[in-house]
Amino acid sequence: MPEPKKQRQIRVVELGGRCPSGEIFRDPYSYTREGKNVKVKGKCITNQGTPGKTPASDKVLPKLKAGKLFGWKADLPAAERRKSLKKATSVEGCRAVIFRINALRGYTKNTSPPTYNKLVADWKWLRKQGFCELKSKENGKG
Repeated sequence: MPEPKKQRQIRVVELGGRCPSGEIFRDPYSYTREGKNVKVKGKCITNQGTPGKTPASDKVLPKLKAGKLFGWKADLPAAERRKSLKKATSVEGCRAVIFRINALRGYTKNTSPPTYNKLVADWKWLRKQGFCELKSKENGKG
């Protein structure tokens, strides 16, 4: 009796052949379940892509308008940066300012690490302020 098609594909792949388009070869492996050793044969499986890597087409950061943080600049001292954030929260509200800081953090994380670090520090400072009451695990309201 001839081998089924899938069995032939597996055997061909094991002998150095190729998987069909859209599939990759998963190497055989073994693991222990409830004290028994389980062996999994290698075979062609559908390609799921690199785990944890979002395609560039799906990575979307919002477009930001200039001047919404009321003079916040990375080269200012911390006291002046926080003064401008306080002013921004009184006009825009905490949620909007935190959203804007998070968006800027996303834009500057790899391009300007010093600016990113200042944004992180200001974001943490803003979250801890009494005038900026948001639910979080840190302040126990969530």
